[in-house]
Amino acid sequence: MNQETFAANDTHAAATPASPGTNPSPLDAFTGTFAPTEVSFWYKAGLAVVAFTMVLLPAIYIGLIALSGYGVYYHASHNSGILSGSGGATGKAIVYFGPIVVGVILVFFMIKPFFARAAKKEETFSLDPAKEPLLFGFIEHICRLVKAPLPSRVDVDCQVNASASFRRGLASLARNDVVLTIGLPLVAGMEMRQLAGVLAHEFGHFAQGAGMRLTYIIRHINHWFARVVYERDQFDDWLEQTAKGIDLRIGIVLHLARLCVWLTRRVLWLLMHVGNAISCFMLRQMEYDADSYETKLAGSEAFEGTSRRLQTLGLATQLAYQDLGESWKSKRLPDDLSTFIRHRAAALPAGAAKALEEDHARGKTGIFDTHPADADRVRAARAANAPGVFHLAEPATKLFHDFEALSREATRFHYEQNLELELKDAQLIDAQETAAESTANAEGEAAMQRFFGGANLAILPLGVKPEDVSDQSSEPGGPNDSPPEMAESAKAALEKYLQAEEQLALAHCAEALLQARFTIEEPKQFGLESANLSGAHLAIEHRQAEMERLRTELAPFQTACRRRLTRALRRAIQLQDPQAASIPPTVRLLAVLEDLQRPLDESFRRFRAMQILLENRGNHSEPAQVDAQLKSLAALLRPAIDQIDAALGDLPYPFAHAKGKITVKEFATHESPVAEPLIALFQQAGARVDRLFALRRRLLGLLVAIAEKSEATP
Repeated sequence: MNQETFAANDTHAAATPASPGTNPSPLDAFTGTFAPTEVSFWYKAGLAVVAFTMVLLPAIYIGLIALSGYGVYYHASHNSGILSGSGGATGKAIVYFGPIVVGVILVFFMIKPFFARAAKKEETFSLDPAKEPLLFGFIEHICRLVKAPLPSRVDVDCQVNASASFRRGLASLARNDVVLTIGLPLVAGMEMRQLAGVLAHEFGHFAQGAGMRLTYIIRHINHWFARVVYERDQFDDWLEQTAKGIDLRIGIVLHLARLCVWLTRRVLWLLMHVGNAISCFMLRQMEYDADSYETKLAGSEAFEGTSRRLQTLGLATQLAYQDLGESWKSKRLPDDLSTFIRHRAAALPAGAAKALEEDHARGKTGIFDTHPADADRVRAARAANAPGVFHLAEPATKLFHDFEALSREATRFHYEQNLELELKDAQLIDAQETAAESTANAEGEAAMQRFFGGANLAILPLGVKPEDVSDQSSEPGGPNDSPPEMAESAKAALEKYLQAEEQLALAHCAEALLQARFTIEEPKQFGLESANLSGAHLAIEHRQAEMERLRTELAPFQTACRRRLTRALRRAIQLQDPQAASIPPTVRLLAVLEDLQRPLDESFRRFRAMQILLENRGNHSEPAQVDAQLKSLAALLRPAIDQIDAALGDLPYPFAHAKGKITVKEFATHESPVAEPLIALFQQAGARVDRLFALRRRLLGLLVAIAEKSEATP
């Protein structure tokens, strides 16, 4: 990527007047100036005190390291007489050398965080000023109004965010060496006025000069504390495994060292929270000050609209990435992530939009929050009652020379560099096509919610048969097959069923752990009354009986819904609905997948049991016992996988796939399995459970959407 920089004396398209008869440049839409936000002496003094205190906290920690090191030295130099005293040689060696070993390990683990490798930085996608003169001129105008330094580089990414930061971290602290990062989904989903306000907010931080630098120090130290407290590395794993696997007489020394390391991390945890507590007020104030620049530039009214738009785009991004996970199963991804997110934002369900509105209005700032709540920020912007100096409501994408081409290029960069996806076997498809598929899936989910009265009936086989849908000679059921009162009771029963299913899976996990000779210290986490095999077996029996009772309770509601759906699908065929031809093959595939409920359920439970064993294998003093239990589970899992594959046969996959026409079995097969047979089986079980349950739900949603349309047709 081009890494050219630009400076305040650069010339841009901004300096070129608009030709007669052409649309005016957005740079001509800035209608005035405004005064910088005043920062009081006491605020600056308070920020300096906070920064000094934050620097003092690591100094306190260094003092603890020095004290610990001196304690080791003092013991080694003053207590050597222990070795020549009375008692056994082993006992004397442990008493003398034990504290030295513990102390050395403790000091090492206390020093280690200062040399911890920083998290891998993401690759950046930088813009060339020569190719984007309007954007760079726009940024220059905002920096001039805000009185902030011009960025030395402008990057774009695929986040719903914008940020300005020191380009080289601490090395840039003494210079105005700033990098601006603009999220392209933000651009795609906003007007120029809104984007201008967001950029003014980011540059508003740097307009505060020394305050921004002090804030950077505060945030940097807070981040360092969080890393030290929560991150673990190979040294932590080595100490734990060595302590568990070594002779108990020596292991007790290492366990004591682990206890001391844990205590030092508790001290760090305390310092971290102290630092957060003393800095959060100042950090919130910094956000309010930056908000003031956004309000002055774009206006109070635009600030509120931008705040709501950010929330909408944030939720749309979460939903978009869920869709990406499903699309990746078919090795198909949208070629333009920004466009995809914008479409997802436009198609948010009404309930989600209402929930966002309520959250936006009810939010409250907590005493330990580093950012104010949106509602409080909006109130502050309203109180300012600023008219703003830039009001252009054109799409922000017009600031770019060719936004769509740039977004497609940045999307591919994001997939390959940031998400580390292998795109050689994948297919990048038009974002609007992907959005249409996503919308259809969302419509299917919404249709099921309405059709089943809010009951999550898709988790159980509905039992619609191909021959019933094709048979036009009889009427399956009456007009009021599933009244609201049935749906309400079914909803509660299905929630209990899901809970029982999860508890059953946990009980199977507990059984596998106990059979591998693990000790379960908190049996209630697994839904057990007692932490032994008999307790696990009893829990399994109880959960199975509860699920059978709930299935019996739900049977009348299932029957009513099946009859209603069958009747509506028959009518769609009679009315020659455009999707009528897809109904019979969709019902046939759905019936096959529903018949696989039992082997899929068994595969899911054994997959979960294998997963928890694999995750905890390193914690066992005799890993061979874990391996034996894994092989036992694999022997039970293999017949279920074979049964699933045999039932799928050569059934065609009904949706688009990067490989073209494939079978359902190929769709459900894990790509690039490992050579180790046991792990390969584990991967294949997970792929079949995940993909076939999702496919079944998608098929049912498609049919219910057709049925709803049929019922609504006169």
